[in-house]
Amino acid sequence: MHEIDKKINEVDLFCIIKLADPEFFNYIKKRGKKVVYDILDCWAQPKHDIALNSLNRTRQFFIDRLGEIKLDGVIFSNKLMHEDFSYLVSNSTYIYHHYWPILKPIQIREIATTVAYVGDVRFLGNWQHILRRMCESLGMKFIALPGYTDNIDICVAVRGEPYNSIVAQRYKSNVKLANCYGAGIPCTMDYEQASYRETAIGSVLLFKDKDNLYHDLEQLKDYNYRRAIQESFLAHRHNYSVETIAKQYENYFQGVLNAS
Repeated sequence: MHEIDKKINEVDLFCIIKLADPEFFNYIKKRGKKVVYDILDCWAQPKHDIALNSLNRTRQFFIDRLGEIKLDGVIFSNKLMHEDFSYLVSNSTYIYHHYWPILKPIQIREIATTVAYVGDVRFLGNWQHILRRMCESLGMKFIALPGYTDNIDICVAVRGEPYNSIVAQRYKSNVKLANCYGAGIPCTMDYEQASYRETAIGSVLLFKDKDNLYHDLEQLKDYNYRRAIQESFLAHRHNYSVETIAKQYENYFQGVLNAS
């Protein structure tokens, strides 16, 4: 018996994430194991952001993707994705992203000096220059970082061309907002991204255009306003902790295992 077959025999259920090989799914299924697909971020960026330039093409991509794999369950990234594609599969659900476990609440500084985008700067596109100019006019600086630091006062999440695609707007995860909850960082998020709308509490700012964004940043300079936002975020952060989200996965996996 090959080593990989020995490993497969030791496991009751496989959960495969993102860009998975359909042949590997089917290889596991042939060995009588349960297979769940966590379909988070399963497209190639920016290849599919550019190619899936209509809702019909986007839907066909996922119809084809789910149709080539024999599955016992699917975990969608948000409610909208579940509504769009749950009819294609049995035993599906949606589970939101947790915040990074290393995150601790930041200190709210009396004077806000730093606005940050946390992630790959390429995804910002022309927003990088827009944000830099806005922040300068408001007496702050804009930075793009790979991770969170204590030197962040305000976070922004938005995607520029070609990454602000239909597929990204509808199905990208909520992780940036979850991380703001986890670190208690006041923020403003792109309204067009469904996961932010679905998981936003009342103190989350969502902007629809450049004027909205500027107004949000101007508001967030206020110390007491940022403190109040942080308090609401920290009261809510447990909903997106690893422990909370892991329990949702465990309950779902047990249901898949119990299904005939």
